[in-house]
Amino acid sequence: MRPTKRMMAMLALLTAPIGGALLVGCDGSSQDDAAGGPSSGGVQASVASLATVDVGYGTIEFQQLTSPDGSVNLALSELAPGTLKTTPLDALLRGQRLTTMETFRAIAPDRTVPAAIASSHAAEAAALGRTNASIVAAAFDRNAPVEKSIASCESWVLQDTGLFSDWTKIQKANSVSGDKWLAVGNSAADWAFPTTARVTLGVCNESNVAITGRLAWDTEADAIGWIYGGFATLNPGIRWRWYNFTKSTPNCTGVPAGGLCVAQYAVRYGVNGVSAAGKLYHQRTAVEGPQACTTSANCPSFYRCSSNICIPEPH
Repeated sequence: MRPTKRMMAMLALLTAPIGGALLVGCDGSSQDDAAGGPSSGGVQASVASLATVDVGYGTIEFQQLTSPDGSVNLALSELAPGTLKTTPLDALLRGQRLTTMETFRAIAPDRTVPAAIASSHAAEAAALGRTNASIVAAAFDRNAPVEKSIASCESWVLQDTGLFSDWTKIQKANSVSGDKWLAVGNSAADWAFPTTARVTLGVCNESNVAITGRLAWDTEADAIGWIYGGFATLNPGIRWRWYNFTKSTPNCTGVPAGGLCVAQYAVRYGVNGVSAAGKLYHQRTAVEGPQACTTSANCPSFYRCSSNICIPEPH
């Protein structure tokens, strides 16, 4: 039997809503969705911007996305030039497993943490396998040197954040125009691929006019179907990228009714680009590979080390 849910809080680097790790309340019921693609229809999430931070090389936005059933997702997005191979955000996440609040405090240390982000910290810390909700101090150096390329954003590769060994199931759609979707999965149209792993998605604008991009997700544990995030505007030469990097435990054991707990659901994802005919852009999706380990102490809660990778424990 799947865990029940009332409220989700998802940590991501947007490119927009959603990931496999959900912070939920322990009541309500659910059922599976059909596994069609998002281009055939979906419902719109309510998108509220919690904070937008100018980081010099681009902007990072924290968002709250509310689904029609009232579940809430926290997301983090990055808009940056398509010529950057890495960004300071990559460096911030490399080798660290941070909550949304810790990420916010690192990126915007002089700003008040939005209440929605602060209230999710304890549950996110537990999801990361920590024994308490102490705040981890992390450094974000917006002036750090970044590697650039004169190549077009068609050459954009998915950089390893260092959290896991590598990106896998990398899907690419190059030099497309119009209204196009790209799935996360084993192929460009694998809309039946659910995952609890962390994923990254994005669009890079190759054209000389502004285009838009958005993300859609479909959680197996609800009856809603595909849900759309809000459109992001990509000016010429700009890349929009989303990460989901919160891990979760699989049940609500011991959490009072109505309280935040952590549950893990399989989720399907897709990224959408929209442009005028002939105005080209490139899409990318990927799933993070297994976390490398030497002992089970290197793995998140409810995982163990086997053959030097973290695998889920039966539950």
